[in-house]
Amino acid sequence: MTEEEVIQKEYALEKYYAAKILEAAPFSDEREKITNEAYAAIAPLVRERGTLRADSYAYGARDQYADMIRALLLYLNRKNPVFYEAGVGTGDIIRSISETTDAVCRGCDVNVLEELRTIRAEITECSLWRALAALPDDSIDLFYWNDVMEHIAPDEVERIMALIAAKLKTGGIVFTITPNRKSGPHDITRDADPEKKEAKGLHLREYTFQEVNALYRKNGLTPGPALIGVHGNNYVIGRGAPAFIKLQSWLEKHIGRYAPSFSLAQKGRKQTICKPK
Repeated sequence: MTEEEVIQKEYALEKYYAAKILEAAPFSDEREKITNEAYAAIAPLVRERGTLRADSYAYGARDQYADMIRALLLYLNRKNPVFYEAGVGTGDIIRSISETTDAVCRGCDVNVLEELRTIRAEITECSLWRALAALPDDSIDLFYWNDVMEHIAPDEVERIMALIAAKLKTGGIVFTITPNRKSGPHDITRDADPEKKEAKGLHLREYTFQEVNALYRKNGLTPGPALIGVHGNNYVIGRGAPAFIKLQSWLEKHIGRYAPSFSLAQKGRKQTICKPK
């Protein structure tokens, strides 16, 4: 198939499964089954698109994100902190953190690759809400999800955010990366149907930076700390969060293409200053 044929085939499949997922009852076995079928069906097409474009399909596995996570773990300054990744995908991030920090690494995905079963991490194969529901409260120091939130049905997102907040320890951090709707759509819709202004595939809803922060606040989380890159892959984390958030909100409102895609929130503790070693 040509690249355009692959794109159109994937678009048709994603629209079909998106409709089926949204029709199913929230948190039902039926919805979970359809979701698993959807990603199993599109996975070969995603790989084929990557091959035709000579792109990697290890979404969310950029080295800079691993660097950010290490900076946040340093900021928390806890012995053997619990790092949790929702949607481990190819495992690049959780493998890197397990190999380069003293963190206890846990995670989940609807489909776990066989090679990830041998790394120093506990990864469960199930939906995010099932994985979170099985965890004790106050058990996670740093929760990370990258390109996951937009794949969750809108009628489940608020409850899942509440679960994340419950599972975080006091002072724990949630690190969210999700494509911003202001600069979207960011799923297959962008390539298949460029005239569309909203995602129609398996990005069941894309969010703005301010919507994500509103979800944090509704569930008792404080947006921040500020995470600012300096000198390559070093990061400064500190109490500039309110000003930083105002700047990000301004960019979102006035310059859509610069709308932020990542945000942080902390549970029950004011931010302090910490600089990377």
